[in-house]
Amino acid sequence: MSRARAVETRIEKLLPSVEEYYHLGFFSSRDEIKKIMEVRTQHEYKLIAKPLLYIDVQQALQFELELEDRLRDYLKANKIKKNVKHRWAIVERAEYIYKIGLKHLRKQVKNDHSLQLSADKKETNAYNRLAYHKLRREYILFLQYFDRRQSLSQFYAEMIAVLPTDEVMWCEAALHECYRIHNINNARQLLQKSLLMNESKILIWKTFVKVELAMVDSLLRRLAVERREEKERAAFQQPNNENNNEDEAQVVWDTLKKENETFANLIFELELVKSIIEQSFQSAVSGPAWLRELLALLTNYHPHHEKENYNNLDEYFSYSYYFTKPLIAFSIQEANKARQQFIEQLENNNNNNKNLSASDRLNLEKKKTSWGVFFSDNETIHSNTVKNGIFVVQCVFRNGKLYFWQFS
Repeated sequence: MSRARAVETRIEKLLPSVEEYYHLGFFSSRDEIKKIMEVRTQHEYKLIAKPLLYIDVQQALQFELELEDRLRDYLKANKIKKNVKHRWAIVERAEYIYKIGLKHLRKQVKNDHSLQLSADKKETNAYNRLAYHKLRREYILFLQYFDRRQSLSQFYAEMIAVLPTDEVMWCEAALHECYRIHNINNARQLLQKSLLMNESKILIWKTFVKVELAMVDSLLRRLAVERREEKERAAFQQPNNENNNEDEAQVVWDTLKKENETFANLIFELELVKSIIEQSFQSAVSGPAWLRELLALLTNYHPHHEKENYNNLDEYFSYSYYFTKPLIAFSIQEANKARQQFIEQLENNNNNNKNLSASDRLNLEKKKTSWGVFFSDNETIHSNTVKNGIFVVQCVFRNGKLYFWQFS
């Protein structure tokens, strides 16, 4: 009886939005409203059933999202943009269904760790696990599509608490804070916390560098906008005379002051990127695999896609060239240092194998797996090679395989 009352309460909360849609002309008759509420009531009873089935969640979501598509098309066709109090009621209803589905499916996955299970039970557990991960991914895409930023931030926080070793969740949360919320400080804090538990994950370090490059990009765009505005003011500026000399001097002073502040912040951010790269090659992630990922990120990186902030395409790409070129050289330099340290450590280990502690042996074994064990005089890392104005980075790794990165 309590469940029936709970379902009735949830359905009653949907009535104000349905009434508003009826007065807007979206629903043609009361009979249509009655049928919609009956379908929603059936879905509500299925959502409180135990165990909850993934197909029931999908059916409920499909019904609500199709209704939202119809409403969006109706409002667009009739040019109704304002004074719709319950415009997002259907989206909120779909979000509620996602939360219910994820909550119950996560409980089913969490309680399925017993070793003594039948073959049918194991198959059911595997299906529930796949269904949970699929629904979780669909929920993230749903929140991104409807721009539910706060809900997505809250969901990432919950997932990080539940799955602290899942580097994908940490990185997605950081990129969400960086690119959607535009809060780089929160993105940095998330990545710093993730490194405490996922220091050996390349994806974490790669995302960290990407977030800092986004900050550099924003400063470059600000500088480009300031210079463009300065040129526009100069183009429409009146001829000089004795009355406006003092005003012009003040304008020049303010412009130089802004540019100096921007350049100072830009230099600080570039040094911060270098610090992150240096720390990465001193951590467990240090190795050829990380160097390849880092160089691929730096050589393929270009500023923000909004090219209208730049005067022309050459200026757009020249900004990325001049601040990524020294980062590439710095990355090669730090990788070479890490490799030489490993060679020295390997030689010392061969001479004083008994003096190493268990933790040092474990760390050395990890580095062996990363850098490789066999070295020769020809296997070196070359940097700062310039040919015909094109910056070329040459890296030779184990097994004699040569890798090239070209940046122009």
